[in-house]
Parts: sequence; C-alpha cells; structure tokens
Amino acid sequence: MLFFGVILMYIWLMLQFFTARSYQINPLLVLGIRYGLLASMLGFASGLWMAVVQSRYFGEHGNILDVHFLGFHGLQAAPVLALLLGKCTAAVVRRHRLLHAAGLLWFALAAYAFVPTYLGRSLFTWSDPWVLPVYVLLAVWAAVAIGVLVMFMRRRTALPEKTSLAATAS
Repeated sequence: MLFFGVILMYIWLMLQFFTARSYQINPLLVLGIRYGLLASMLGFASGLWMAVVQSRYFGEHGNILDVHFLGFHGLQAAPVLALLLGKCTAAVVRRHRLLHAAGLLWFALAAYAFVPTYLGRSLFTWSDPWVLPVYVLLAVWAAVAIGVLVMFMRRRTALPEKTSLAATAS
C-alpha cells in the first residue's frame, strides 16, 4: 500500500512541473525535468511489475531491474543535458531540439527495454535481434549527449566591450 502512496505523491509532485508557471522559470531545465519525470514513470511501472511477479526476473533471462534502472536514470539523463545546454550560446531553437531529441531517445530506450525483458531476454545479449534496438537507441542518445557536451565545452563567454579612453574620460 505504501508503494501506491509513494506513486500518488510522486505524480502530484510531477504535475507541478507541467504547469505554465514552472516552465517560465527556466524553460530548458523544466523541459529536461519533464522528460526525466516521464521516463521515471516507466521505472515505477517496472517496480510494479516486479511486485506483481514477486521477482526481478521474468522468463528465462529477462531482468526487470534493467528496465527499472533505465526508467529512473531518466531523472538524470535529460536534466543534466538541459543544464549543460543552458550554459551554451547556441540558438534557443537548436538547444530545445537537442533536448527534445535526447529526452525522446531516453524515453524510447526505457520504454522499448520492456519488450525484450517481457520476452524473457537479457538486455546484455548483443546478438539477440530483440535487444539490438536497445543498443541503437542508447548509441544515438550517447551521440546526442556527446554533441551537447562538445557544445558546452566550446561555449564562448561574452567578452566585455572595449572602452576607449575618450569614452571613459567624459
């Protein structure tokens, strides 16, 4: 019963980030938090799944903890990138597009991880065609994340304007 109380409280807190007022405070960060919160709901769903089957294992090799991990680490995947993008000088539209791409990729990764797990397959079996999309999604997300990191590392800080002696003398 406590599990459902935690989920209800979490949903109530989560909804606070889906208001127009919260978005106005820091649009990029709030967008990253929203993606993270949505992915974490998949973590809760996998937790419920474990509670129902009374085990972390499903089928022959499926491990529900892998899905749980991917869901809850969405709370870090998108907001951290949002913080980095917030410090970049790229156009706002470009930063939002990169964050949307990263957030959707992580959500898709966590959501699709349910499929091979439900089929009883380990997410650590590279040769399994049901598992391959997990690695493709993770690789594309990593490429976007590395791109964001490179943008962050190359950001230019605004230099103070040069003042002339004539301007300072008057």
